[in-house]
This record gives sequence, structure tokens and C-alpha cells, in this order.
Amino acid sequence: MSIALSNGCCSMLKKQAMFWTLAVEMDTFSFGWFAKEGFTNLTGTDYAKSAVTLAKELAAKEAVSVAFEHTDILDDVPSSACLARKYGFVLDKGTYDAISLSPDNAKAQRERYIRAVSELLAVGGRFVIVSCNWTQQELTAHFEPELVLLDIIPTPTFTFGGNKGKSVTALVFGCKPCTETS
Repeated sequence: MSIALSNGCCSMLKKQAMFWTLAVEMDTFSFGWFAKEGFTNLTGTDYAKSAVTLAKELAAKEAVSVAFEHTDILDDVPSSACLARKYGFVLDKGTYDAISLSPDNAKAQRERYIRAVSELLAVGGRFVIVSCNWTQQELTAHFEPELVLLDIIPTPTFTFGGNKGKSVTALVFGCKPCTETS
């Protein structure tokens, strides 16, 4: 998370913007940072009950106020109130990667995930995705039918066999501008 935060992608967010992250056990430390910076309305979700339980325990140790909910973003019928809200900031550090590895029609699961994320974003909201499985070009191709690429967060590069690459890609997407139809 320090990569995204040091790049300033959160500086435009209002402190009261609703912040939502997936895979909470992987990202509890981000909540601590956002809380210390004065952000409120922090929500974390995970499809695994054990992950939500662990995240609650970790947040309690750090005295961070976060609403944790057990829910699956891929559910056809949202089972949680958190999926009916709009968020100013949505963070994914591995959920899309995990969905991409699903043996049960991964492409359809990815498409459902992208639609769900785009519906969660408030007007002017930001979606930050950090992936170790997809390149910038691939993620942009996947997400741009629903969202628009706003920024590329610098991540470390490596050189192997004379080729330069990255082990992680971090991108910032936003809502597409609304268009009126006659």
C-alpha cells in the first residue's frame, strides 16, 4: 500500500469518502494508515468468514474502527448492505488475481467482478488494483469497458535475460463519464 499512498492517489479523496477493500486479511494494515490519516467510513469485506474474523482481531489490536462484513462480491443477489453503498475508494490487492485463477469459468467471474466494482464506485471515485498476475495492458483491456484508466502507480522493475519487467502492476481507475442518451 505504501506504493499507492506515496504516489498521492489518495490526496484528492475527502476524509469522509467511503473506503472499501476486498480480501481484508491481506490488507488490514491499510485501514490503520487510512484511519491515522483521518479517513472514516472504512469498510472491509471478504468471502471467507475466517478472514473477516482475523481482520476484526487485527483491527482491534490496532484500535482501528472498521466495519467488516462477510460477503461475496460475485453473488448475483447481494447479501450484504455494504454492496448497496457507493464508495469513493475501492482497493483490490489480490482478489481479482484469485478470481482469475478460478477453475469455474474464470472469464465470466472476472466480468462479473468488474461490473460489481464499477457499480460500487461513487461518481468521482477511484478503484486501485494491485496485481501480480496481470500486466498494465491486460488490466486496462479487462477494466476499460466499465472504467477508465486514470493513473499508473510506479512499481519496482527487474531485468532478467536482458528484458525488463515488473512483478506487480498497480493501476488507478475511475468511473467513465456519464453520457446522456436521447
